[in-house]
Amino acid sequence: AMRVPEWLDYAYRCHAGQYLWGFDTAGPSPTCRTCPPSGGLAGINGVLCEACGPLEEPYYTDRSSCVCRLPAVMNASGACECPAGFFFNVDAQGVAGCRRCERDTYSMEGGSTRCWPCGAGRTTGGTGATACDACAFGSFRVANTNASGCQNCSGRGQFAPDPASSVCAQCDQGGCALRKGWRWKQACPTSGSSNYSVCEPCPGGLPDNATWTSVRADPVRPERALEECAFDCLPGYYHADLTCVACNASRVCPAGRKFTGCSAWADSHCDVECSDPDRPLIYSHWVPGDSEASQIGCQWECDAGRSLVVSDYGVFVLRECL
Repeated sequence: AMRVPEWLDYAYRCHAGQYLWGFDTAGPSPTCRTCPPSGGLAGINGVLCEACGPLEEPYYTDRSSCVCRLPAVMNASGACECPAGFFFNVDAQGVAGCRRCERDTYSMEGGSTRCWPCGAGRTTGGTGATACDACAFGSFRVANTNASGCQNCSGRGQFAPDPASSVCAQCDQGGCALRKGWRWKQACPTSGSSNYSVCEPCPGGLPDNATWTSVRADPVRPERALEECAFDCLPGYYHADLTCVACNASRVCPAGRKFTGCSAWADSHCDVECSDPDRPLIYSHWVPGDSEASQIGCQWECDAGRSLVVSDYGVFVLRECL
């Protein structure tokens, strides 16, 4: 292409996709030629065939503009850059382009000139990744390793409790309920047998005033029965959700209501109204019930100034307060 003297007017420019070759000797009309189909040149300004950028190529129809060469994309500034998952690179032959990030590396933003390695315990599903994912439970990947992707432990019934470490652990056999204070987490990743399990400590640990047990069953609500993380409350305490609460040992019930002591699943409480067929119908009254052995249950006595008289008529016994 030839350079145009500065004194030439803009009117002497050629059409898009062409460049200025010379001038017609018969007049001022310019001689225009189409930019060549090779060499990455485009007739952008109608004067010169200009080279497209390293991530651009001439527009395929009339070569009048440069467009981003895939997989490059145009950014907000109008320049072409490599998208996320790729990086800009110039190979040994001097050819520039966007290269995919290799497995276990990633780039999360466009315009990157390198890919970042995944950390220990993380990997990518393949090449061209924009982020790293955690290794599946039971597998691992250590940092700065040549191994591609995450690995499983080699031994039967083993798993990696730490995805960043190659130290493997043995899965539990026979169920997690055998380990008091532990619960089932999931099946062993490297064994198809249901007899192998991965157990984990019960969340929150052992509640205060409790002991671990193998099975816990609520006699009132059977659906609350547990075989894992089961605990019994110590004497003097009862179950209240996931804690043990102290029983109210000094509760006094109103007269005419029965006192029931604390059980494993309920605090001491006052039941429904008392009923005793031996209580005289008149001149008697109920007395309050409390935790004292002599007062547990429905107790009654004759009114003040009256005494109990028992008459046995053979067929029945009559009790009166006289």
